This record gives sequence, structure tokens and C-alpha cells, in this order.
Amino acid sequence: MRNRFTERRSGLRSRQIGDMLLESMVAMAVVGIIASGPAYIMSRATVSHGQSNAHAQAATQLRNLLQEHGNDLCTTAPAPITVNGVSLTVTVTCAPLSADTIKVGGEVVVLSTAVANSVVLSVESAIFGGNQKIVIGSKT
Repeated sequence: MRNRFTERRSGLRSRQIGDMLLESMVAMAVVGIIASGPAYIMSRATVSHGQSNAHAQAATQLRNLLQEHGNDLCTTAPAPITVNGVSLTVTVTCAPLSADTIKVGGEVVVLSTAVANSVVLSVESAIFGGNQKIVIGSKT
């Protein structure tokens, strides 16, 4: 037994199947575009987090050098520091202090002995995000 309804609609049905395929492909493209936004944001956040960690590691190592060696860094060059497997050269800048007093927390403190130098340590590298420089200084 033949169904007249099926026979009449067979041409229309095959065209609708093609339209449905096209619509599903467009929907997949839209979903792909929408999903790529959060993926891009996550990749940028991961890169930023890595640079922030490298910055923190370098700053910690410079502070440790300054605490351990102080004014001795003016006469003896420190060993390079290593951050994320990259060896970085530490630049030391020393300048004599001009006064026997210094300000601490807004108050002037008179030093009992003369202070030799102001010591500033710095490193520069692209691993911090671009060509960034980290500077840690102390008046000791």
C-alpha cells in the first residue's frame, strides 16, 4: 500500500534534511567561536600567572642576597640567580649615603655609626613579561 503523503513530501523532506545539516554546521561554528573566548582568557591568565611567579621568585632571591651579604655586595659580585631554569645576572649599584641620619616610618633616626653604602640589586629579563627589570634596594 502506498502512502500518498510520503510520496508528495519526499522531495521536500530531503531538502529539509540538507537544511538541518547546514543549520547544525552553523550552530557548531557559533559554539566554537563562543567557546574560544574563555579558552583565550584562560591562556592569558596562565601566562600572567607564570610571569607573576617568576617575578616573585626573583624578588625573593634578591632580598635574600641583600639580607645575607648587605654592603659586602659592593666589593664582591654576587653569583647569578636562577628563576624558572634561567640564569639571571644580578647588577649591584652602590652609592655612599650622604647623611648620618635616615628616615624610618616618617621619623628621623640618628645613626650611631656611619653607614657605608646604599645597596641596590637589579635583574632584567624577558621571563617577567616583556623586558622587565626588578629592583630591590636597601639603605644599610
